[in-house]
Amino acid sequence: MLQEITIEKTSNFWIDNGIVGLYKVLRLLPEAEYFDIRLESDKLEIKALDDSFDVADFLNKAKDHVAQQYLKKTENYGWILKNDGEFEVYRRTDFKMHLKPFFTGKTPNTEGAICTPDANEKENVRRMNNDEYSQFLSFQENILSNIPEKIKLGKKGFINSPPKYEIGSNFTEEFLKKGEKLCSFSGKQFKNANTITGMNYPFLTGNSGELNFDSALKVKPKISALHDFVSLFSFYNLNYLMQDDLKHYFILYDNNLKELESFYDIINANIDNLTKPDFCSFETQIIGTQYESESLFNFLLSVYAQVNQRINRDKRRGILLSKSVFTLSNDGNIFRDVKEYTSLNALFELLDCFENYKDDERSYREPFLNFIRYFTQRLDSGKYNTTWRNRLCSDILSFRSILKTVEWFLGEVKLKEDKGNILFLDKIIEIYNFKTQKNMKAEMVDICKAVGNRIGAYCRENDDKGILFSIRNAKSRTEFLNVLAETQFRTGVSYSETFFKDLPDNSQWEEYKALVSIFAMNSFLYKDKKITDNK
Repeated sequence: MLQEITIEKTSNFWIDNGIVGLYKVLRLLPEAEYFDIRLESDKLEIKALDDSFDVADFLNKAKDHVAQQYLKKTENYGWILKNDGEFEVYRRTDFKMHLKPFFTGKTPNTEGAICTPDANEKENVRRMNNDEYSQFLSFQENILSNIPEKIKLGKKGFINSPPKYEIGSNFTEEFLKKGEKLCSFSGKQFKNANTITGMNYPFLTGNSGELNFDSALKVKPKISALHDFVSLFSFYNLNYLMQDDLKHYFILYDNNLKELESFYDIINANIDNLTKPDFCSFETQIIGTQYESESLFNFLLSVYAQVNQRINRDKRRGILLSKSVFTLSNDGNIFRDVKEYTSLNALFELLDCFENYKDDERSYREPFLNFIRYFTQRLDSGKYNTTWRNRLCSDILSFRSILKTVEWFLGEVKLKEDKGNILFLDKIIEIYNFKTQKNMKAEMVDICKAVGNRIGAYCRENDDKGILFSIRNAKSRTEFLNVLAETQFRTGVSYSETFFKDLPDNSQWEEYKALVSIFAMNSFLYKDKKITDNK
């Protein structure tokens, strides 16, 4: 019997998450009291407390336990014909919805199939004899008359026991034996190692399915039987969000295994509190996120909320600097390329700033979130085009300027909808620029705001959108200044010498032009509540 095992970290986010997942599952088992289970920064150690306990058996119990966590009972029913000639009904089992793309093509094991004489099945399915069919019809009639729940039974069933999914291989001491096959993840040589598959490392497809960026590799990566076993537990830590046909996955990572496990304890949401656990594993703060950047931002908002509930900000910085999030998407056909987001601490400090900005007593957190939530376009079908929000979230996650995106959105969507301005937009831009755009001069920003607001007020009072479109469409610094000069008499807006002097003579002029355009359009969209109510 195997008395102890040490599994070292690989510095691969997927396999190391499997090590942490294995540790968490082992501690849940009743047999855990008979073993010493220790997760260190660089390894997982499991030791039997005496000779009567087998580590291999303990690991296989963990495998069986975690496999059940990946499955669920469906609302559909099937039937079996037992060896004693009796029929029974069972509820069918399937993979949880978010895991289906990882286990595509996985079929359950059976003791054989059986069907009614009139079923249109293949030759390898045994057909009932007359006595069995007569019993089946009586069984079916009894089900319909005695069970209040409506159950629909098909013509095909199974012999003796319901189909059962077998996920992963049973652990044996053979997995630990050294050999000549190099494992691409650990860098060590094992006796048992095979080409990766879509189940043990879904980001590179090997033996079957569509090939992605791995297809150009002449030598396919190999994974040892040990790490193949460990990878089954990676799904245990998987966060997910599903919207329409797109599925998004988020995997946290820290090169320190102990720190990674502790962080999962901090941010994991109670699944009983989730509205739709089949579709999302965390508490969302933005509804209807569909694309990659907006979905990642939605997940990070949830992490931010959980972290702030449990860790003070001074301690948080030291924890977050080593954390990252791997994200990938699936559109039903293939997994898209894996991306790593490493700026959690910087993003959370930006969110902090909207909560507490300088000496301002007001929190701008909700206005900022509402700004993002409603950065969408309502289509004629009643659905929403969230590509605008995805573009905005991409800018924010990368700490790029958001001005051109906001200007574009106001011109293409908000002006056409004419449903009111964006509340606190000036403060949102001010705070965002303060934290991320250090090259924007505060005095020039204030001038652009004043100029834009006055132009917008004139356009609103005179129902004149022409000036707004002329400013927005200006393609050069000269054209922008000409528009302002040509409309100065109509708008009555005067420009300080500082504005012309400090307007950059390089590409940076577009940022200030966008500011004037944004504030002008937002001012134009402002609706006085009294006037609106009177209408």
